[in-house]
Amino acid sequence: MLMMRFVAIILFVIWTAAGGAWAGYLEDGKASAKEGDYNEAVEAFTNAIRSGVLQRLDLSTAFLLRGDAYQNLEDFESALEDYERALRMRQYDDAITDLNDALRLNPNAGSAYLARGHAHLRAGSHDLALQDFDAAVRLRPKQSRAYIYRARAKKRLKDYNGAIVDYTEAAKLDPKSRQALYSRGNVYISLKNWERAVADFGAVIKLAPKFAAAHMYRTMARQEQGNLKKALSGFNKSIKLRKKNALAYYLRGLLHEKMFLADEARKDFARALKLQPKNMKVRAKAKAHGRLTYVRTWRRNSADLDRLRIYSPGNSDSEAS
Repeated sequence: MLMMRFVAIILFVIWTAAGGAWAGYLEDGKASAKEGDYNEAVEAFTNAIRSGVLQRLDLSTAFLLRGDAYQNLEDFESALEDYERALRMRQYDDAITDLNDALRLNPNAGSAYLARGHAHLRAGSHDLALQDFDAAVRLRPKQSRAYIYRARAKKRLKDYNGAIVDYTEAAKLDPKSRQALYSRGNVYISLKNWERAVADFGAVIKLAPKFAAAHMYRTMARQEQGNLKKALSGFNKSIKLRKKNALAYYLRGLLHEKMFLADEARKDFARALKLQPKNMKVRAKAKAHGRLTYVRTWRRNSADLDRLRIYSPGNSDSEAS
């Protein structure tokens, strides 16, 4: 019993010392920032973050303050990363209030506008988000991410053409930006511009051959173009890269329906249901394919049988070249 009390006292002393240390780091960081020594401030806030004893609110404060220091050092990417970490740890209203304070102190903080815009976007205030992203683009016209964020707001507001313009500018500033190309491809899908969607997802796949979602969405666009054989090959590739993608199984099941491959469709819907048992669309398809009568009508005439032969898994022509 005495030993247990001794251990508890030791642990309390260690915890108190650690708590005092991180509190000291935060105060040192604030003092350094106030004096304009932002490198020292970054180091102090980093020590506080790495201490491992900060509670969630204090940790988010440390990220926010370090983001301010990075902003003053014009390390805008690091600033934005810290602001986004702080956002993830806080309620968006609290984060917006803190970012309002940061912008009052530095109205030219482009990264703070991006972070506040992101918070507005997540909170559903799309118009306010767009205003902040407009300010970020004005302050940082060469920053690819600013255009990507503004494009997201425009897409939420159904300004698809405006979103495409911004994603295109982001891709010009950073030709290897998978995010810009992938997101623009999704906008083209919303516009039912299948040809350009296929091109964008193809460009993403060249940059990242194992990007499963890019394979899946390119396949969706190809399917809409009527290229069923290439679509099937694409879904197969997407599922191979990401075996727990319920949406890919569901979409391949729909494709198998179109190709009159009843057994394959049933298996795909069953796999999708296992991954997403509460999805009503998946449940309906899986249930329907559990009835033998559902698929018999597909084989009523010779045309259906011809299609079945063309797209048979054993047919070498069924794979895309």
